[in-house]
Amino acid sequence: MLKPLILAVVMLGAFAVNAQKKCKLTVSIEYKGLVEGYIHNTKDQIFINDVLVTETPSRNQELPYNGKLTVQAGDVTFKVVNWTLYEGNWEETLIENQYSIDATKEMKLKLGKKNTLKIVYDLDDPSDEPTITFE
Repeated sequence: MLKPLILAVVMLGAFAVNAQKKCKLTVSIEYKGLVEGYIHNTKDQIFINDVLVTETPSRNQELPYNGKLTVQAGDVTFKVVNWTLYEGNWEETLIENQYSIDATKEMKLKLGKKNTLKIVYDLDDPSDEPTITFE
Protein backbone atom coordinates (compact mmCIF):
# COMPACT_ATOMS: atom_id res chain seq x y z
CA MET A 1 0.00 0.00 0.00
CA LEU A 2 2.81 2.42 0.84
CA LYS A 3 4.79 1.57 -2.32
CA PRO A 4 2.04 2.65 -4.79
CA LEU A 5 1.53 5.86 -2.81
CA ILE A 6 5.26 6.69 -2.95
CA LEU A 7 5.33 5.88 -6.67
CA ALA A 8 2.33 8.15 -7.27
CA VAL A 9 3.98 11.02 -5.36
CA VAL A 10 7.25 10.58 -7.31
CA MET A 11 5.39 10.50 -10.65
CA LEU A 12 3.36 13.57 -9.71
CA GLY A 13 6.56 15.39 -8.72
CA ALA A 14 8.22 14.44 -12.02
CA PHE A 15 5.18 15.70 -13.92
CA ALA A 16 5.20 18.99 -12.01
CA VAL A 17 8.91 19.53 -12.70
CA ASN A 18 8.42 18.71 -16.38
CA ALA A 19 5.45 21.09 -16.62
CA GLN A 20 7.56 23.91 -15.20
CA LYS A 21 10.35 23.66 -17.82
CA LYS A 22 11.47 27.00 -19.14
CA CYS A 23 12.76 27.75 -22.61
CA LYS A 24 14.35 30.61 -24.51
CA LEU A 25 12.32 32.50 -27.09
CA THR A 26 14.01 35.09 -29.30
CA VAL A 27 11.48 37.47 -30.86
CA SER A 28 12.18 39.78 -33.79
CA ILE A 29 9.58 42.26 -35.10
CA GLU A 30 10.21 44.61 -38.00
CA TYR A 31 8.50 46.80 -40.57
CA LYS A 32 9.38 47.11 -44.27
CA GLY A 33 7.95 49.37 -46.96
CA LEU A 34 7.45 52.35 -44.67
CA VAL A 35 6.55 55.64 -46.34
CA GLU A 36 8.16 58.94 -45.32
CA GLY A 37 5.66 61.00 -43.36
CA TYR A 38 3.87 57.89 -42.04
CA ILE A 39 6.63 56.60 -39.78
CA HIS A 40 5.66 56.63 -36.11
CA ASN A 41 6.87 55.39 -32.77
CA THR A 42 5.70 51.88 -32.05
CA LYS A 43 5.77 49.29 -29.28
CA ASP A 44 4.53 45.72 -28.89
CA GLN A 45 2.87 43.75 -26.14
CA ILE A 46 3.69 40.03 -26.12
CA PHE A 47 1.30 37.56 -24.51
CA ILE A 48 1.77 33.86 -23.82
CA ASN A 49 -1.46 32.02 -23.02
CA ASP A 50 -3.24 35.36 -22.51
CA VAL A 51 -0.67 36.56 -19.96
CA LEU A 52 1.34 39.69 -20.78
CA VAL A 53 5.00 38.60 -20.59
CA THR A 54 6.64 41.77 -21.89
CA GLU A 55 6.09 45.14 -23.47
CA THR A 56 8.83 46.27 -25.81
CA PRO A 57 10.35 49.70 -25.44
CA SER A 58 8.94 52.43 -27.64
CA ARG A 59 10.96 52.72 -30.86
CA ASN A 60 10.82 54.31 -34.27
CA GLN A 61 9.06 51.95 -36.73
CA GLU A 62 12.20 51.91 -38.85
CA LEU A 63 14.04 50.14 -36.02
CA PRO A 64 13.42 46.41 -35.50
CA TYR A 65 12.76 44.92 -32.09
CA ASN A 66 14.95 42.00 -31.04
CA GLY A 67 14.39 40.52 -27.61
CA LYS A 68 14.93 37.34 -25.66
CA LEU A 69 12.33 35.90 -23.33
CA THR A 70 12.37 33.02 -20.89
CA VAL A 71 8.94 31.38 -20.96
CA GLN A 72 7.21 28.06 -20.27
CA ALA A 73 8.04 25.31 -22.73
CA GLY A 74 5.35 23.32 -24.54
CA ASP A 75 2.25 24.19 -26.52
CA VAL A 76 1.34 27.85 -26.10
CA THR A 77 -0.80 30.54 -27.64
CA PHE A 78 1.48 33.43 -28.63
CA LYS A 79 -0.03 36.86 -29.29
CA VAL A 80 1.63 40.11 -30.26
CA VAL A 81 -0.26 43.41 -30.17
CA ASN A 82 1.41 46.34 -31.93
CA TRP A 83 0.71 49.90 -30.83
CA THR A 84 1.41 53.14 -32.67
CA LEU A 85 1.90 56.55 -31.09
CA TYR A 86 -0.22 58.98 -33.09
CA GLU A 87 -0.78 62.58 -32.05
CA GLY A 88 0.23 61.79 -28.46
CA ASN A 89 -2.02 58.75 -28.05
CA TRP A 90 -1.17 55.04 -28.22
CA GLU A 91 -3.58 53.17 -30.46
CA GLU A 92 -3.66 49.59 -31.62
CA THR A 93 -2.26 49.23 -35.14
CA LEU A 94 -5.41 48.00 -36.91
CA ILE A 95 -7.14 48.70 -40.21
CA GLU A 96 -10.20 49.87 -38.27
CA ASN A 97 -7.93 52.54 -36.70
CA GLN A 98 -6.97 53.77 -40.20
CA TYR A 99 -3.66 51.83 -40.50
CA SER A 100 -2.80 49.84 -43.60
CA ILE A 101 -2.46 46.55 -41.69
CA ASP A 102 -3.76 44.68 -38.70
CA ALA A 103 -0.65 44.23 -36.55
CA THR A 104 -2.21 42.04 -33.88
CA LYS A 105 -1.34 38.41 -34.49
CA GLU A 106 -2.11 35.27 -32.53
CA MET A 107 -0.68 31.83 -33.23
CA LYS A 108 -0.18 28.43 -31.67
CA LEU A 109 3.47 27.51 -31.06
CA LYS A 110 5.23 24.48 -29.66
CA LEU A 111 8.15 25.88 -27.68
CA GLY A 112 11.20 23.69 -27.21
CA LYS A 113 14.53 24.48 -25.55
CA LYS A 114 15.52 27.34 -27.92
CA ASN A 115 13.13 29.08 -30.32
CA THR A 116 13.22 31.97 -32.75
CA LEU A 117 10.13 33.83 -33.94
CA LYS A 118 10.45 36.51 -36.62
CA ILE A 119 7.55 38.71 -37.68
CA VAL A 120 7.99 41.04 -40.66
CA TYR A 121 5.24 43.49 -41.59
CA ASP A 122 5.83 44.47 -45.24
CA LEU A 123 3.57 47.38 -46.11
CA ASP A 124 4.28 46.79 -49.82
CA ASP A 125 2.82 43.26 -49.61
CA PRO A 126 -0.76 43.41 -50.95
CA SER A 127 -1.85 40.47 -48.74
CA ASP A 128 -1.51 42.70 -45.62
CA GLU A 129 -0.25 39.59 -43.79
CA PRO A 130 3.11 39.53 -42.06
CA THR A 131 5.80 37.01 -42.92
CA ILE A 132 6.16 34.81 -39.84
CA THR A 133 8.99 32.34 -39.38
CA PHE A 134 9.33 30.09 -36.35
CA GLU A 135 12.22 27.76 -35.67
